Amino acid sequence: EEDDVDWKSTGELSSCHHVLKDLNYNTIYRVRVRSCNISGYSEPSNEIKFETGDPPLKFSMDGRTAHANLKLTNNNMVQYDRGGAKARSAASPGNNDQFIGVAFNVLGDMPVTRGRHYWEVRVKPNGCDRIGVAYRSAPRDQLIGDTAHSWCVARLQGEERWTAIVNKKQKKLAEILPAKIGVLVDYEGGYVAFFNVETKLHLHTIKVNFEEPVYPALTVWPAQVNVTSGILVPDYLSF
Repeated sequence: EEDDVDWKSTGELSSCHHVLKDLNYNTIYRVRVRSCNISGYSEPSNEIKFETGDPPLKFSMDGRTAHANLKLTNNNMVQYDRGGAKARSAASPGNNDQFIGVAFNVLGDMPVTRGRHYWEVRVKPNGCDRIGVAYRSAPRDQLIGDTAHSWCVARLQGEERWTAIVNKKQKKLAEILPAKIGVLVDYEGGYVAFFNVETKLHLHTIKVNFEEPVYPALTVWPAQVNVTSGILVPDYLSF
C-alpha cells in the first residue's frame, strides 16, 4: 500500500551493488527497488530503513588550554617552544584552563558527545608525545594518561614502541613507532582505539565508560605534531 512518502529515484541500477552518494548526516532514509523489463515496472520491494551518522568531528587545538611552552598554528600544528613560554603566559594572565608545570598538554576545542569519530596525528621521530582523549575537567598539572580523566598512547623517552597509559598504569605495545596515528572514539561503544595509519594495523583499544564530553588531547615534548580532523571513519575500521 502506497503511503505519503516522497519517493525519489536514484536512477537505474546496472548490477546488484549500488552506492548511495551525497546523503545528509543524521537523516533517516527508506530504500526500496523494483525491476523493469519490456512489460513495465514491478511492484516495489520491501523497504530498507537506515540512518546516517554524525558529521566528522572538525576541531582545532584550543589555545586557552595549551601549556605556555606549546606553540599552535592555524593548520593544527602543535610545537614545543621553550623560548616563547614567557610571552604566551603574559598574554593570558589568570587563565585557569591552561596546563601548567611539566604537563605540556593541549586539548581540542570541540568535544565528542555521541557517535564514532576519527582523527589523525603525525609525529616526529624525536618526540616523546602522548596522543589520546581527556575530559575538560582533567587536572591541569598532570600529563595526559596520568589521571582517571584522560587516556592515551605514548612514546616514552628512549622507547622504540608505543605504550598505553591509563591512570599512570602502563602497557607496552607491540607496534614499532609509526609516523602517523589514527584515533577512533566510540562514545556509546565506550572505547578509544589507536591505529597505525600507514599499515592500517590496530595498535590498542582502551575501554572507557565515558561520563562527560571527551576532547582530543595531546602531550607534546620536545618536538611537534600535526593534527588532521574532519575525517570520516575509514571503511577498514568496521569493528
